[in-house]
Amino acid sequence: MNHRGLESSAPRHRHHTRARTKEMESAIEQLEQQNQELRTENQRLKEEVAKIQEQLTKGHVERMTRVYETPRHPPGFTPQYGMPLGWNDNMENQQQSRQPEQAGQSEAQGSGPGPRGPFQPPPFEINRPERMKWDALEERVRAIEGTGSHGLDATDLCLVPNITLPPDFKMPKFEKYKGSSCPRVHLAMYCRKMAAYHHQDSILIHCFQESLTGAALRWFVGLESGHIKTWRDLADAFVRQYKYNEDMAPDRSRLQNLSKKDSEDFKEYAQRWRELAAQVQPPLPEREMVTMFIDTLPPPYFDKTVGSVASSFADLIKVVFKSYESSVFKVPLANLKISKSDY
Repeated sequence: MNHRGLESSAPRHRHHTRARTKEMESAIEQLEQQNQELRTENQRLKEEVAKIQEQLTKGHVERMTRVYETPRHPPGFTPQYGMPLGWNDNMENQQQSRQPEQAGQSEAQGSGPGPRGPFQPPPFEINRPERMKWDALEERVRAIEGTGSHGLDATDLCLVPNITLPPDFKMPKFEKYKGSSCPRVHLAMYCRKMAAYHHQDSILIHCFQESLTGAALRWFVGLESGHIKTWRDLADAFVRQYKYNEDMAPDRSRLQNLSKKDSEDFKEYAQRWRELAAQVQPPLPEREMVTMFIDTLPPPYFDKTVGSVASSFADLIKVVFKSYESSVFKVPLANLKISKSDY
């Protein structure tokens, strides 16, 4: 029985091995095909760039030939030595209009000194549409080759190049933003600490990275300098990136449904509830906050605070602690988890 079991299991093992081998071979073939397509696309783009460059250069040479080799002077007119043909159309028009009066001067200029030297044509320039198409093709070639659009030069890595900080500048200490809280609150805190430089966008942009950490800092490093020209550009991009934190801010219904955990004491729960209440927009009035907090308390806290006349949240906490001192709760300290250090 054991031999037959081994014999029957052997073919299944070989079958699974062959299936995995075929899957690996198929995956390798797909990768090779993708690499071949990328190489073909890369070669095609290079040829297209070379063709465009050749056409632009050829067209430039033809234009230069027409400009500098075609005589445009009337018969009998001799231009000044050392000046190329077609150098100044306005001057030529003036000379043509005054040709009868300056015939003698033109002949005198013909016997002047020899040429000053070979003429150097102006540098070759590509117009804007051609330059944009050229840059787009080069960008695609770099993307396919994996070189990317950013190098390792300092000018490429800096969001604000050529920044100059004042000699007495001292970097403030910022609370680090991790990407999990309201972005507008962080911007307000940052701008208040940088109030002395409100009109210097380059300093505001450069120092903003010092107030970030973790994922938020990685987001900042990934920004492109071409998209961030002013502080407003950076602030708008920051709010768009972390706007979901504003949408997740607590509201009144969340505060009303909050409850004290068994593992936390009264002070910890009060602090947690108060921190969430501070994030509600629009802000809660103090009296409404007290009433809402009392409604979330479990017995015996609720029974002894429901009739409280406390006008502020801090006064309500004091009422709870004083009630414990007078033993109105009639429960051990270990159950309430309140110590004298809490007040």
